[in-house]
Amino acid sequence: MIPYIAVDLDGTLAKYDGWKDDLQIGEPVAPMVERVKGWLDEGIKVKIMTARITAVNNEPFDKGYRRLVYKAYRTETGSYQ
Repeated sequence: MIPYIAVDLDGTLAKYDGWKDDLQIGEPVAPMVERVKGWLDEGIKVKIMTARITAVNNEPFDKGYRRLVYKAYRTETGSYQ
């Protein structure tokens, strides 16, 4: 079994329309969100990857972006695992 599937954030999991600022995440790409949910339902670990290299709200970027992505996708889709 594979240890995890990595999914890029900008342009894959979220729409990307050029850089706006560190905190801006595009709207969810619905088919990709559904695919990720399917993998999670199958028990596959999914990691969201990004080339963004900044702190978010004075938190290390990995924790800060996880928090932002969780908030964006829970709001948009009604659930996030």
